[in-house]
Amino acid sequence: MEYTGVNIELARERGKTTFNVEELTTILYDGPEKLKRRRYLENLIIKDPVLGTAKPIDVTVDRNEQYEETLRRNIYFEKLCKNAGITDLEERGLMVR
Repeated sequence: MEYTGVNIELARERGKTTFNVEELTTILYDGPEKLKRRRYLENLIIKDPVLGTAKPIDVTVDRNEQYEETLRRNIYFEKLCKNAGITDLEERGLMVR
């Protein structure tokens, strides 16, 4: 399933607010530059052909298969970060939340 944006119910609730949601988001992320960076990092994952379409790891398979799939994804993630020049551990954390 491809990511298509904000959840419909979330968008509906945001529409009911009496304050500027974008302004509050900017404040929560400590300014427009940090928010812009956060969105860039999130989009690296969302638009990635492997990680952006990855389904949750199947809990019905045995532990070895779960481990192998987790390891495969982590190696891929490390390569993605390296190619994008992302070395900050805090930024990497923002990408996977």
